[in-house]
Amino acid sequence: MSFDPAIYNEELEKGIVPNRDFEVFVYKNMITEEHNKIIYQEVERVKNNFITQDFVGHRAWNFYNEELQKYLTTWISNLLGEQMILSELSFARYSREYGYEPKLFPHFDTHEKDGQRITLDIQLNATTPWAVVVEGESFNLENNDGLVFAGTQQVHWRENKTLSDTDKVDMLFVHFKYADHRPWSKDQKLILEYWSHRFREKTGIERQPVPVEAK
Repeated sequence: MSFDPAIYNEELEKGIVPNRDFEVFVYKNMITEEHNKIIYQEVERVKNNFITQDFVGHRAWNFYNEELQKYLTTWISNLLGEQMILSELSFARYSREYGYEPKLFPHFDTHEKDGQRITLDIQLNATTPWAVVVEGESFNLENNDGLVFAGTQQVHWRENKTLSDTDKVDMLFVHFKYADHRPWSKDQKLILEYWSHRFREKTGIERQPVPVEAK
């Protein structure tokens, strides 16, 4: 396997990243049937403007819907007890039909310009269970479950699993930044890169794309 090695470094091993201890939550019945309908209508509207992300085996569509964004922003702000700003909203479908094995390697979100961010992953529709892992803890989502975690501060990935040719996993990825901007800490990038490498070595999940025809 072609991993980037993470040579043991005691300073990075014990390094502290603010908000890395964010308490991860799963919420049931995140959106209404009407919201779900809006999402798929918006994706259909922009269906030709997708990005195929070969290293995770999915296609993603960014879109804008004022009603949905207002609802989600109000929801997360009330949950956290402070004003949040929605900075990124996208629909993604994991499927082998796009030519690459669906997977998600251990990583952290690198949008440093937003400062610390909170991520809301909503499982819209999945034909197979596929757990999301945050800092080593697995979360098995059902359709319409929302997972809340600190995407820029916590290393996250999906369990090592091979999807079938007919499996699909549809997700809504929602990223929020703090209205009261919270910058990254001085050594955050080094510490989280180190831990991302360590977790990739432990799980055997690589960053490199894996073409379907290679298996």
